[in-house]
Amino acid sequence: GPMMLILFWAYALFENIEWAIMCQYFWHNPFERVAAAGLMGLFLICMFTTFRLRVLWQSRRMLRQDQMRYDALWNELWGNTESQAAILELDSIVKSIVIDTSCRQHNRLRVDP
Repeated sequence: GPMMLILFWAYALFENIEWAIMCQYFWHNPFERVAAAGLMGLFLICMFTTFRLRVLWQSRRMLRQDQMRYDALWNELWGNTESQAAILELDSIVKSIVIDTSCRQHNRLRVDP
């Protein structure tokens, strides 16, 4: 999740900064030597972040398409007076049912003959 990305970003940045400080101390140039672990970490976290953003974008696009289909269907149902009456009747029936809060669904219980 996002927390892992934050930790990986922190590692990559810390490793590169730490290496630059060490190079500055020993060779008086922060870019004298290459931090292989830091650069590999930076490369990987950039790749992970790009993949995550791409997946989020694709899922939002799919949700937008589903929302458009749902809205079109709802407008079609709500546009008819007969279906409006049926929906309002169903709403009143659902509101009149007293729901027992202690009931649970046991969908993994199986009774074999």
